Amino acid sequence: LSVTAYSMLDASVAWEVGAGSVRVDVNNLLNAGAYAAGYTDGSMRYLFPIATRNLLVTVRRSFGGFAGR
Repeated sequence: LSVTAYSMLDASVAWEVGAGSVRVDVNNLLNAGAYAAGYTDGSMRYLFPIATRNLLVTVRRSFGGFAGR
């Protein structure tokens, strides 16, 4: 069982904004049509595709007064 080779590129950038931060991640920037894994039952191949290009934005806010901070 084999699949074709592929290249993946992920990118991220983060900013500190006052008491918080903003992070932007772009996954599969090249929009590679690839498979994470697969198996066969002897007659058919079953492949698990990776997600297409996607964007994730994370916003964090810090509040004072919590233990461990």
